[in-house]
Amino acid sequence: MSSDTESELATGLAAHCAGDAAAAAAAYTRVLALAPGHLGAILLHMNALQEQGDWPGAFAQFQRIARSEVAGSADDVLQLVRLFLAQGRPDLARATTLLVAELFKTELSSKWTEKIQLAQSAHFARAGAFAPVPGREVLVVCPGFIDGPLKHALVTYWTASLQRFNPGVDWLLVDDGSAAAEWDALHFSPAVKKSRLLQDAPHAVALDGRFNAVSFPSNIGHPMSGRGKDGPGRSISTGVLSAIAAGYRSVVVLELDMFTRLDLLQVAAALRAAGRTALSTRVAPWNFIESGFMVFDTAHLAAIAYARRYPWDRVCFFPQPEWVYEAILGEVGIMPWRGGRNDFGQFNDEDITQLDFLTHCHDHALYRRYAGL
Repeated sequence: MSSDTESELATGLAAHCAGDAAAAAAAYTRVLALAPGHLGAILLHMNALQEQGDWPGAFAQFQRIARSEVAGSADDVLQLVRLFLAQGRPDLARATTLLVAELFKTELSSKWTEKIQLAQSAHFARAGAFAPVPGREVLVVCPGFIDGPLKHALVTYWTASLQRFNPGVDWLLVDDGSAAAEWDALHFSPAVKKSRLLQDAPHAVALDGRFNAVSFPSNIGHPMSGRGKDGPGRSISTGVLSAIAAGYRSVVVLELDMFTRLDLLQVAAALRAAGRTALSTRVAPWNFIESGFMVFDTAHLAAIAYARRYPWDRVCFFPQPEWVYEAILGEVGIMPWRGGRNDFGQFNDEDITQLDFLTHCHDHALYRRYAGL
């Protein structure tokens, strides 16, 4: 890297850390004019564009990285650690180091690790208390969004599958503000309490009975939708706050297109017996945790103030949400669950019922067969 490029990058990062995203973006643009494939400048430029509300421009930069059009070093990515710490976002800094460790098989220096840990620990002092309620073992939290007949059918399969394999667990479906017509057309059994929420921020929902379905007033979209917010993340935070308020000992996140034959009461019991606070599995080939299937100790979620810390209202394309989940949760126990995301059509009818979990099926008939419906 030339001295001019280094100087411009340092100028941009200094402006960025000081809160001047426009000046930072201009400096990064000058760097990229000199070195179009500079990974550090691309990552920082992407972040600055997001902060300015230029989501199409930011996503174009993200796609260059996702398509492996650029290559760089761990030091390029670690520029984000400096930025996130300066912005008071230590969880994103930690998520970045997790991603660097995966991509480059290298660890951050102890100096930076200690800075991140110290900044993260400041959140614990404001954490909420938690007291379990006898008899309330597991609350399954399902983030979802209803946008047509296929999703209506998916809700039917999901609830039927849960009732078949886990009749002893309670559940809360949190919808990301689907259109009124879609939400109103969603029908459940009389045992399910269905309602619209009155506020758009995550909050504890009063759980009426064992099964509840609620919908936010407004849709905020997916992290990759280019609207700057994370609808599934907001729904999970609401589920976490509801579980804490209701006194459930464990929380299981099970997305609407996530199906499992595992006994979730047994999984939660194993979590506690092993002294763990969070369980998941890793997703090939990216190796981040499976955010669609996570098991938590509720006391841990309260202690780390998870719902307050997850940045649902200020997402970034990089690092991805899965790394942010892991950064906030701390040590996550990785389970050898069989199954995975069927993005590449790798699961077939012959072996499908032998899987512990199944998700990302384009053909929803696979879910029906998996659940025996």
